[in-house]
Amino acid sequence: MKKLTLVLILLLLCSMGWAQIDTRLVMVENYTDPSDLIATLTIGVEIKGDGQSHEVIGFQNAIAIDENLTKNLVEHHFMDQMFPPPDASGNGYTTSEKVITRLDSTMSAIQFIYTFEKGSPTIIPATTEWYRALTIQLRYEPLQDAFSSIEWFEDPYPPLYMILDQDINQLQGTEQEIPVELRNFTMEPYILPVELASFEAESADGQVMVRWTTASETNNAGFYVLRSASENGPFETVTPNMISGAGNSDSENIYEFTDEDVEANKEYFYKLMDVDFNGRQNDNGLVSILAQPPRTYELGNNYPNPFNPETTIKFKVKEAGKVVLAIFNSRGQEVRRLVDENLDSGIHDIVWDGRNNQGIQVSSGTYFYRMSVNEFNAIKKMQLLK
Repeated sequence: MKKLTLVLILLLLCSMGWAQIDTRLVMVENYTDPSDLIATLTIGVEIKGDGQSHEVIGFQNAIAIDENLTKNLVEHHFMDQMFPPPDASGNGYTTSEKVITRLDSTMSAIQFIYTFEKGSPTIIPATTEWYRALTIQLRYEPLQDAFSSIEWFEDPYPPLYMILDQDINQLQGTEQEIPVELRNFTMEPYILPVELASFEAESADGQVMVRWTTASETNNAGFYVLRSASENGPFETVTPNMISGAGNSDSENIYEFTDEDVEANKEYFYKLMDVDFNGRQNDNGLVSILAQPPRTYELGNNYPNPFNPETTIKFKVKEAGKVVLAIFNSRGQEVRRLVDENLDSGIHDIVWDGRNNQGIQVSSGTYFYRMSVNEFNAIKKMQLLK
């Protein structure tokens, strides 16, 4: 009877649309642009779902900035919203994005309200990971030996955090504690370490080449390239190691990175992260590119070669088809079939651990690997040393 009662309670909670959506602020960057000596503070507003997808029909929140930042605020911008504005047919969200100064003029509220009109509403993904809802950029005049703080704005004016879903349920949640770097940050921030002159990407032969040029660098340790399948992220680092920067330089420097781990005919978005010698990170630029398929079929050289205990074989597939890649001994006997499946166009790689089809480690010697796909056939040699 107790078990039945518990099940009924759970079903009732589900039918009520019970959901939990938390929100938090994150510091993105705080720097001074040397070209106009105006400081830029960038804050991310992120939400975290409950593992269910929800259509967002209403979202509002407000944060507070203290007297120092209020008095020295030059302009503000709202960027990268997950809520698209109305298009020509009126589909999208109406917005209210503004700074509201309180009567005592010592503190202001940054308020953002998004209300769904018509079309296809934004959907919070079925995940429990943090998801960027929007980005706020505040440009202000920096002050020597001065500090400022960001806080959640208090009730009742303006109304605090609220999300309504497709069933007009208010998605309950908590506002996470303001991070330390926003509660007491300096208003005389460091100089932007990298002045980016260009950032671009091009695709050919199954890979993407990302290139960038810096006009100047200050205390710059290096770069990471970030990639996402969506303009709004999430972005992940694709450079295996940091690409070294020029440190301090007033001259032009050119960099590039080749991303081979892409799928043909898929759009990718790239950003650049620079890191100074104190470990501070800044995001730069955004570029999109459609990955092009390889121009030819190709079986690459395995690496390392000679090898022990494993080696990697890379190959290119011009057009989708059934790929067979197998290892043979010097007598022409098949030792291990590594690939026997349909693969999409693109660059692929596979690791051979030196074992046969029965999982037994093979002996030292010369081996051959052969690839066939569609009308293409190729064979190459490798050496296993122990």
